[in-house]
Amino acid sequence: MTLRTWLLGFFSLIVAGTCLALPFVPQTILPFNLVPLFQEKAAEIQPSPFGVPLPAGLESGDRIYLQDNDPITRAAFVVGLGTPPAGTTFTLHVRRNGEPHAVDVKFVPLELSGMNLLSQIAGDALVVLVSALGLLLLWRGEGLAALGVAVWCFSTVANAIPRTLPLPFDYSTWFSWTGLLVDSIGTLIGLYLIAEGLTAGTAEPTTRRRARTLFWLALAIYFANVMVQDSRIVLTGDATYLRFGSIIVIHVLVFVIPLWMLLAGRRRASPLNRARIRWILFSLVVLLLTYLLPFVAGVVQVSPAVGNLVLTGLTGAAFTGFAYAVLKHRLVSLELVLNRALVYGLITSLVVGVFAVLLAFLERTALNTETNRFLALLIPLLLGMGLNALKQKVDLYINRYLFRHRHRAEAALGQFARTCAFVEDPERLLDLAAEEVFKYSGAQNLAIYLSHAGAKEAKLVRQKGASLSPGRLAADDLAFLRLKAGDAEVDLHGVTSALGSDGYAYGFMVRGEVLGFMVCGPRPAEAYSLEERRLFGQVAHQAGVALHALRLQEQQRLLRDIADGTYKSLPTARAKAKALIGPRLAS
Repeated sequence: MTLRTWLLGFFSLIVAGTCLALPFVPQTILPFNLVPLFQEKAAEIQPSPFGVPLPAGLESGDRIYLQDNDPITRAAFVVGLGTPPAGTTFTLHVRRNGEPHAVDVKFVPLELSGMNLLSQIAGDALVVLVSALGLLLLWRGEGLAALGVAVWCFSTVANAIPRTLPLPFDYSTWFSWTGLLVDSIGTLIGLYLIAEGLTAGTAEPTTRRRARTLFWLALAIYFANVMVQDSRIVLTGDATYLRFGSIIVIHVLVFVIPLWMLLAGRRRASPLNRARIRWILFSLVVLLLTYLLPFVAGVVQVSPAVGNLVLTGLTGAAFTGFAYAVLKHRLVSLELVLNRALVYGLITSLVVGVFAVLLAFLERTALNTETNRFLALLIPLLLGMGLNALKQKVDLYINRYLFRHRHRAEAALGQFARTCAFVEDPERLLDLAAEEVFKYSGAQNLAIYLSHAGAKEAKLVRQKGASLSPGRLAADDLAFLRLKAGDAEVDLHGVTSALGSDGYAYGFMVRGEVLGFMVCGPRPAEAYSLEERRLFGQVAHQAGVALHALRLQEQQRLLRDIADGTYKSLPTARAKAKALIGPRLAS
C-alpha cells in the first residue's frame, strides 16, 4: 500500500467516525433569538422560536452592543456560538432603555421533537451526505475538478462539525470561527480547482496564468481582510465593518474569477467538460438559492425548522449535482431536470399567485358592496385575460431562449418529418435523413441500413460521424429481431448486437414490414432525453413511409413500362423488378 492510500484511509476513518457520532451529540441553543439592528450596530433580544422562556433578568427588546461585552462573547456573536454543553453559563451585557444590565445566560438543551427533530435529522444527514461525496471523490475521482469538489465538500463539513461538538464556551467559539473561515476559503479554492480542471486547454497559457495569479492574490487579500476585521471587532467591539463593505466586495471578486473561467471556457471545452460545466453552473444556481432563502423566509415568516429543512434539501441537491458532474463520464442532459414542463408549471403557479394577489388587492381597495355586479365580474375577467397574454409571451421567450437548442432541433426535425414525403429520389431521401438527424442529435455516429422481406441481412447504405457500424447486419441480429417484432425503438444497451452496446435503433416500418432502420450512436458526454428520442422515432417513421411510397411509385412505373411494351426482353424486366424489390442490397 502506498502512502497516499494510508493517508486516505486514516482520513476516511476520522470522517466516518465523526459522522457516526453526530446523532449522539446533545444539541444546545440560547434561550433567546437575536434580530440585527444594522443602523444601531446592535442586536435586539426576542423570544426564542423554539418556545424556550427568556432567562431571568432578560427582557424582549433588550439591546446587545458588542463594545459592552468581553472579547470571547463578542467573538461568539460575530463568528458563531457553537454548541457548548447544556448549563454552560456566560455573562451577557445588555442595555434596557439606555441602562446597562448584566445577565447570566445558560445554554439549554434543544428539545428534539416534531419539526425540530426532523430538522436535526436532516442536518445530520446532510453532513453524512457531503462527507460521503467527499470521500467518494477522493477515492474514485480523477483530475482537478474532482479534487475541487472534494475540497468544497470537506470545507462545508468543517463548518458544520464545530456546531455539533459539545466543547466549552471559549473553545466552541474559536472552533466555530475556524470552521467558518475554512468554509469560506475552502469554498473559493474548491470552485477555482473545478474551473481550472474543466477549462484546461480552452484559453491561452498567458491568460490562464493571469487568471491564476489574480485569483490567489485576491484570495490572500480576502483572507487577510477577514483576519484583520474579525480581530478588530473582537478586540475593540467596533462593529462598523461587521463582515460588510470590503470583505463582501473581495469575496465576490474571488468568486467571480472561477465563475468567469467556467463561462468563458464553456464553448471551447470538450463535449464532456461542456456538459460538466452546465451541471456545475446549474448546481451553483441551486446553491445560490440557499443564500437568498433566509431573506425570503424573514419576509414571509417561515419557522426556523421549516427553513432549515428547505436549506438542507437545496444544499444536499447542489453538492450531489457537483459530485455527479465530475464523476460521471456520460451525463444525463440537464433538460431532463430543467425541462419545459417544470418551467412552464412554475410560471403558471407564479401567474396564478399574482392573479390572486391583485384580485385580493382590488377587492380591498376598489370593490365593495356598492360596486356594480357586472363590473365586479368584469374586473377579474380582464385581469385574467391580461395575465394569460403575458404568460403566453413569457412561455414563447423561454422556449426560444432558455431552450433554444431544443427549440431549433425540434423545429428542424419536425419540418423534415413533415416534408420528407415530398422527396422524389430515394437516394436523396436517405441523404437528407442522415444529415438532419446527425446534425441535430449531436450523436457520435449515425448509420442507416436497408432491408426487405425475406432478406438474410441488412446493408449499410449511409453513415455519418465515426465509422463504428458494420457494413452488413445479419437478419437474426438481436436488435434487428426486436425491430421486426414491432419495437419502434431499441436501446442497444439492453441487447447483444453487432451494432454496439450504446445508442438507439429506429425502424423504417410500414404495415409490419421493416424496410430498414436508423442507428443513432451515443452522444458525447450526455444521454438523450425522452423528447429527443421521440423525435428520432418520428423522423424514422416518416422517412420509412416516404421510402415505401417511392418504392411503390417505382414498381408502378415498372408495371406501366411493361404494359406499354418498353421492355422487349423478359430477362431485362425481371432484373429491373429484382432491383426494385431489394434495392441496394445486391452484393
